[in-house]
Amino acid sequence: MSVDTPPTRSKRASEVRAIRFNFSDRLDSGETISTATMAVVSGLTFGTPVVNVAVMEVEDNDGTYRKCAIGKGVTVTVTGGTAGTTYTLKCTITTSGSQTIISHPYSLAVVADSSAF
Repeated sequence: MSVDTPPTRSKRASEVRAIRFNFSDRLDSGETISTATMAVVSGLTFGTPVVNVAVMEVEDNDGTYRKCAIGKGVTVTVTGGTAGTTYTLKCTITTSGSQTIISHPYSLAVVADSSAF
């Protein structure tokens, strides 16, 4: 997974969207996520980050989807934002191995409700 230039995903200003982070490649063997928090981003509101309890698919930076094993991913809802603004999102986790890991950047563009993607 390339981390140099994260792809930009979009949401309309009034939408509530689920954002997923996959930490599989960053965890040691057998290690799982204990807690997750989102960095504060002015203008956006985040729900409570939830560690996955089932296998989930997460979009990679190249636009493909990869399976994320139980306990190795995070889902969080995001609302708000100003149309025409692109936000950089980051999720920080603590792990069963006492590591603290910050996600690769996730770029989210907010568009007007009337905009087509």
